[in-house]
Amino acid sequence: MESILVLPLLLMLITGIFQFARFWQARLLTRYAAYNAARAALVYNPLHYRIPADDGGPNAGQFKANEGVCWLAAVTTLSWLSGTPDSNNFRVPGYGDVPHSSRIRDQVRLVPAGCKEGDGWVKVTVSFRFPTAFAVFDAAAGQPGAAAGTGDGSLDRLTDAGKHPYFTFTESCVLPKPWTTERYPHTIPDELEVINRHTGSGA
Repeated sequence: MESILVLPLLLMLITGIFQFARFWQARLLTRYAAYNAARAALVYNPLHYRIPADDGGPNAGQFKANEGVCWLAAVTTLSWLSGTPDSNNFRVPGYGDVPHSSRIRDQVRLVPAGCKEGDGWVKVTVSFRFPTAFAVFDAAAGQPGAAAGTGDGSLDRLTDAGKHPYFTFTESCVLPKPWTTERYPHTIPDELEVINRHTGSGA
């Protein structure tokens, strides 16, 4: 009789600890992804991560939200947490396919309003939609940002083909940039090929 009362609570406690650990891991890796994206902005020419200033559109000069070398650096960092089993997994050069990473390209975005370059510094903001392991925690979390470890993220009701809800984690990183890469891009041919393949750019 006692086990009927205690077992559900024990299972909820165990799964809650597991989910909290996953949230914390996702938050830390999102912060690390922002750091890697900012590092990419330090050494690559702005043409590889910003919309050209002569584009003429309203977003000219902004960081590209879902393409370019900074976005690719964030995607590579977070691909291990994608949690979307399917075909067409994300491929890391020198390693191969990352298991369960088929939708990582849709889960990671740079936030244009949070990505800026100043006189000697660069700031990059990364947004990551992390699928919850148990749907019950979506209902238990309640309001946006209620789950521990979400930082300034918010609860996102978007689903992975109707299977699992997402929590959105948003982290920023600011790094000093004491030099310019406007005229001298640091682009290794193999890296440029990867960028073109994942962004659809030409050679």
